[in-house]
Amino acid sequence: MSHNIQVESYADQYDSDEPLGSNVSLTTSALKSLETSAIAWRESCFEEEELCPLQNRQADQTRELVPRLIHSFGDEASHEALCCAVSPDGHAVAAGCRDGRVRVVASRPGGGLLHTLGDPNPHVSEPSCTALRWRPETWHAGETRNVLIACKGGEVLHVHATSGFVLSRTDEGGNHIHCLATCADEPMFATAGDDRGVRVYDARGARLVADLRDARVGSMAAHAHASPEGHSNSVYAVAWVPSDCNLLLSGGWDNTVLAWDLRARRPARSIFGPHICGDALDARNGEVLTGSWRERNPLQLWDLGTGRLRTNLPLRCPDGEPTLLYSAKFAPSGDIVAGGSGRRPALHVMPQSRESLGAAPAESPVHAVDVHQTAEAAVAVAGCAREILCVEL
Repeated sequence: MSHNIQVESYADQYDSDEPLGSNVSLTTSALKSLETSAIAWRESCFEEEELCPLQNRQADQTRELVPRLIHSFGDEASHEALCCAVSPDGHAVAAGCRDGRVRVVASRPGGGLLHTLGDPNPHVSEPSCTALRWRPETWHAGETRNVLIACKGGEVLHVHATSGFVLSRTDEGGNHIHCLATCADEPMFATAGDDRGVRVYDARGARLVADLRDARVGSMAAHAHASPEGHSNSVYAVAWVPSDCNLLLSGGWDNTVLAWDLRARRPARSIFGPHICGDALDARNGEVLTGSWRERNPLQLWDLGTGRLRTNLPLRCPDGEPTLLYSAKFAPSGDIVAGGSGRRPALHVMPQSRESLGAAPAESPVHAVDVHQTAEAAVAVAGCAREILCVEL
């Protein structure tokens, strides 16, 4: 029997400058000896030897970046941005908000609000839009453009971004969805959330083609698509491996990243250590990037082929304050962008050379990051709780 600690329902009652859970000791008499041993083992795994550690000159340089404000949500708590994505043409940024609406704003500073999409579902107690993606241009094939795929509660919505018309709606039966990924090479998308399953859909009609989970968990144990192995806690990130539509990554609260082989419907590789609490999982050129909500070694690179730790990447603000990560992503150039919370919320940028680290301060926690790159320039966008920021790479 698994023992999961649910903390989300207490977040609103927490009133302190300390990170949530920082003053809680898990090694108490309330835990069984097996659980205590497991916690100690997980902590020891954070000290895994790096295959490719950075040189000191790379690890000790941090400079402050000056972000540009794209849009401010003000102090209205219901407008808090939980996720964001830049449109394929780079002209707009979509932000999924706590009130269940998607706000589409111009990507240029001062461009303003373009569209507000969706109405809160009166039957959902927490209608937050927790994940979204623009439909890849490779899917279009003459079909309607500017389509968002958004998750709200337990629903997946295909929404025409200009008119707000809902083209299709998929209900996951009470699952609270935390994350969403689209495949660039094939018309597929994947979702995951509190029920620990990773679902893969054919975007042509939103047809479920795979349900990847531990077959011993939940009512889906006898599902025809079920996998005998899977996550043991909530899943907060999914990402396809570029150029391989059969390899899908997932990670979350169980400190494990799984690389699913969609042909076999089971994990082909696992990585132990990352504690993922947001859209902080990506892959490029055989490397897996993870961002963890913790002070020690939050940003890491892993070898996809072996599951071994390649590099602990430095992550700090110029004043030395740590950032606990909610989001991390590769830019097409190989640069890395990441953001999170802490006493000094910031958007972090690390170039491909890994020889320096830039930190752009934010007024509120950075919940999501995205990158838009053209032949001339690249821009990193940060979806913060109260604003959307951008930094040129």
